Amino acid sequence: MAGSIADNSVLYKKKTFTYVPPTPPAELIESNSYTLDFVSRKFVHIGFDPSEKLQVVVHLLTSSLYVHITTVFMKKIFGFMGHILSFISDTPQKYKRVIFYEEEKMKLSSMIYSGENVLVIETKNRDGCRVLLNRGDLLRLQYLECSIFESIVRKEVFTALLIIKQYEEIVVYLDKKCRQHKSPPKTVDEMVVFIKNIQDDRVVKSIPNFSNQIQMCAAEQLAEFLLHQRANNSHEYSNETTVISPMSSPTPMSTPPPIHQPPSFTMQSPSRAVDENDGPLHFNTRSLGSFCITPVKHYVFA
Repeated sequence: MAGSIADNSVLYKKKTFTYVPPTPPAELIESNSYTLDFVSRKFVHIGFDPSEKLQVVVHLLTSSLYVHITTVFMKKIFGFMGHILSFISDTPQKYKRVIFYEEEKMKLSSMIYSGENVLVIETKNRDGCRVLLNRGDLLRLQYLECSIFESIVRKEVFTALLIIKQYEEIVVYLDKKCRQHKSPPKTVDEMVVFIKNIQDDRVVKSIPNFSNQIQMCAAEQLAEFLLHQRANNSHEYSNETTVISPMSSPTPMSTPPPIHQPPSFTMQSPSRAVDENDGPLHFNTRSLGSFCITPVKHYVFA
């Protein structure tokens, strides 16, 4: 069910409720996946998030819920892994919940589900974003540790600059195409359709070519930027075009207009379906206390 576990415990007291699924995660560019548990539909998804200024992020996915994790927080999870596995493997004790780590946006805690201790990874600032990992899931995650960080490092070191460069080239190309139209798109929806209908492999010159992925996954961000740029350049266009990197402050090729990239939201109609693998709708709020554990290992990479 959408919402935090604490919120659900209050909601469960009501006789009736309507399940509202969480906003789907953003589509990731140049992504790859690892399977934690195929039967329970639990996967690790790593890629560039266009809604997060093309930063490399990690999504832990189940069939109906997910959690959005930064690469820094992913390192923290592995740093706590020894203590987490030690507790999860222990005999479940009723009413005992443990907080392994908590920060402004994320929380690592434990709970009892289906008669066993499980790890709860929860996003505090996004309703309904959480996953439950049992001992088998955690052992599989630990086994994939090297592969996961190899993917993260490869993307951050080798792929990021190429994707940013191609993103900027696509902005220039789309701006030129818009100026060629007698009636260019005027709304975000119209601009998204216009961007997705562009079929030209010559948009970028770099190899490998990520232009199709950028068009499909970052269409809304491109549309918002282009419309904002056109609104700030309603006067006669010069021969030069401003290019702004999605990951940094504006870099002028001529006189740069300001850029604003508001977050995107996808609305879904209410549904009563809920995945049993995403945990119970409530829990007993009585606790024997919580503690915070110092990580036993750290990972450092460029």
